[in-house]
Amino acid sequence: MPKFDDYSRSYRFIKLERRDGILQMTLHTDGGPLRWGMEAQAEFVRAFNDVGANRENRLIILTGTENEF
Repeated sequence: MPKFDDYSRSYRFIKLERRDGILQMTLHTDGGPLRWGMEAQAEFVRAFNDVGANRENRLIILTGTENEF
């Protein structure tokens, strides 16, 4: 099982925060609204594999930045 501390800071387009099993995934590009592209798409596949394999993630909130989501 992947550990949160091992993968939580390894994404360029996703900020991960977790408290009491609640994981918030904030989609962004350089801290602003997400600009979709091939790099972001490839990263999402990896991130969802990591998040889904970690049983400590009990609930996921998927959000964006500013008014874009």
